[in-house]
Amino acid sequence: MRSNYKVNDGAEISVLSDEEVRRLLAASFEILERAGAQYHDKESIEILKKGGCWVDGNVVKIPTKLVEWALRSAPSKVTLYNSRTGDMAMRLEGNNSYFGTGSDTPFFIDPYTQNRIPASKKTVSMATKVIDALPNLDFVMSLGIVQDVPQLVYDRHQFEAMILNTSKPIVITAIDIDGYADIIEMCQIVAGGEEELIKRPFMTLYAEPISPLVHSEEAAQKL
Repeated sequence: MRSNYKVNDGAEISVLSDEEVRRLLAASFEILERAGAQYHDKESIEILKKGGCWVDGNVVKIPTKLVEWALRSAPSKVTLYNSRTGDMAMRLEGNNSYFGTGSDTPFFIDPYTQNRIPASKKTVSMATKVIDALPNLDFVMSLGIVQDVPQLVYDRHQFEAMILNTSKPIVITAIDIDGYADIIEMCQIVAGGEEELIKRPFMTLYAEPISPLVHSEEAAQKL
């Protein structure tokens, strides 16, 4: 016997029925297996090939059973922490919802002059301080692309401006794998070492493919 009892443990909007979700998932499996996705990184292609995918040039077709295995083996939750106190800040699981800012806008409205100015390391620092003080915002993104530093390393400066002005979890962008590696090293210094960062991570990467079904070299390498 099933009891008609439900615990509302977070905000939830159900747009699709269970059957529609099943059909959508089945169609996604079919696309990945029959059409595949483009990868523009040799190492990623080799990893996928060794894992059982079919490779034709830079097109990788992923068997359904491999996708299902990946879904089963993925962690059911991810926890992010306060970078200063080590307290739990965000539990990414179930219906939990969290709010924060966006990132990488080219301009910033100066609060003192109301003029639109190019985003800079100073403006990212200013915005981060405000976000840190707002109790209804749970995580930090940069709000702006730092433009007053060498552009090949702007992501490192952007992260520095955030980590020096907040203890909330940070969602970063990184130019490439080298930038990501440098930011991870910065996080290790703040955390007190690699093991401490693994135990209590406070940073996560915002990464995305090129739609539809194209993974650039930089994006694939960061993953």
